[in-house]
Amino acid sequence: MQRNASPAPDQPDGFLTRADLANGSYDVIRVDMPFRYVEPPPCHLKPEGRWVRAGKFPHYRAGYQLSFWGDGQLNFLFLTEIQPTVVRIRARPEFVEWHDGTKLREHAPDFEVRTQMGDVYVDIEPDTRFSHPSTAVRTASLTNDLAARGIRYRCLRAEPLGAQPRLDRAKLLNSFGRSRLPELDLRAIFRAVPDGGATAQEVSTACGIETKLCLGGLLHHVWHGRLVLEGQGRTGFSSRFRRCRR
Repeated sequence: MQRNASPAPDQPDGFLTRADLANGSYDVIRVDMPFRYVEPPPCHLKPEGRWVRAGKFPHYRAGYQLSFWGDGQLNFLFLTEIQPTVVRIRARPEFVEWHDGTKLREHAPDFEVRTQMGDVYVDIEPDTRFSHPSTAVRTASLTNDLAARGIRYRCLRAEPLGAQPRLDRAKLLNSFGRSRLPELDLRAIFRAVPDGGATAQEVSTACGIETKLCLGGLLHHVWHGRLVLEGQGRTGFSSRFRRCRR
């Protein structure tokens, strides 16, 4: 499926997919809706022991709605979606075999995360299952077996993924993956951030854009990996932003 045509220069909607910091130009892709593609089908849809319809997460980076099961997986997606190195996330990519010490078993990892550094298969487990001895055996087996294919494997506890304020910040940043500010305003906001960093209020004063709109533009640049939001407190006009080191 092809992407939609790029907008005219004065079109307010757009993904700024790449910044050429030398001349300030951007590639803009029209995305009135983030769902440009169809989700790669999960290898199976049935949770263990019960029938549950999958939730759908708006996976903007890959352009489709992504299946997930449970709050732990949803929190993981919020935290992962904001990472600029992530190219694509896929739910239950395939069945893989692992050895439990006696026989081979089949398992479908919760997610495949494709990053600019390679692929990672990830499982999200509640505390009771994470601490079970069989999970440790499965983790060791899959870590070794998938490494032979150039794939890393991680098994994560679900509970820490809900830690605050990190989760709320991730949700906030995800809401600014798209921006309705004109491209010229977004460029002006980025250029107004000095090398040493500045607060949203200071950037607003420097670029002459209303502080509330300026904060949204700054968060948009953070989502795209051009700026870094410093500190772990509540995000607001006093939050500091700095340019990413490249």
